[in-house]
Formats: sequence, structure tokens, C-alpha cells
Amino acid sequence: MSKSPGQQRGFASVYPWEEYVNSPEDHCSETGMTLREYYAGLAMQGLLAGLPPTADYNAEVIVTQAVKHADLLLEQLAEQGGQ
Repeated sequence: MSKSPGQQRGFASVYPWEEYVNSPEDHCSETGMTLREYYAGLAMQGLLAGLPPTADYNAEVIVTQAVKHADLLLEQLAEQGGQ
């Protein structure tokens, strides 16, 4: 099963980097995080920020909701041609 854009590692990555240590043959690189991971993190941040400081919450529910929000955003962007 093929993953949709934003879910594949290395596709439209956020914060990729490459560093040449001594020469082009001796370098390090990182693909960064996927758009899905980035959007899920932003969604989770928003969900947690909306809770009262003393709220008792289920972390698994928050994580699941954040990923669903990220997936929905990626689907909507894909339908609109990335606009």
C-alpha cells in the first residue's frame, strides 16, 4: 500500500539538513520529519493547550486525535492540489 504525500519519510520533509564534515564523501544528513509528524505535533500542541492545567486527560486519546487531524489536513491539501 502506497503512502500518501506527507506520510512518506523524505517526502516534503520539515527541517532536513546535510553537513559536510571534511569532504563531500564524508558527510551526515537527516531527512527531517514528515509533514504528517510535523502536523500531528502541532495538532497535539493545540489540543493540549486547550485543556485546563488541572485536567485529567488520556494521552492515547490526545495522540490519536492529533494524528487524525494531521491526516485530515493532508487529505484536504492533496484534494486542493497542495494549495
